[in-house]
Amino acid sequence: MIDLDVIRNQLLSHPEMQEALAEMRAFILERFPEATFRAYVGDEPLGVYLATTVDVDDPDELLDVVIDRVLDLQIEQGIPLHVLPLRTPERNAKMLAEQASTISYALGD
Repeated sequence: MIDLDVIRNQLLSHPEMQEALAEMRAFILERFPEATFRAYVGDEPLGVYLATTVDVDDPDELLDVVIDRVLDLQIEQGIPLHVLPLRTPERNAKMLAEQASTISYALGD
């Protein structure tokens, strides 16, 4: 029987993965010095996900910076690393307030 927890732990702690994570964190911090990170193993698809919180309106700004390197790691080096961009809670709250204001205005409130 295959123990998925063992596989997940081995994937996250593998030296090549640790090197790729360190490289990706450093690369992101050059462009987004306030970025914070959380790495975890996910199943869809199986790989290591680097959840990266940045203070931007559009999280795709982060993907624009890293996509070429992420694809190189995945395709050329066989390292299943995925970058998941996230907004800061403050940015999310600001955007939700703006949306609520727009909806309220549209409804005539």
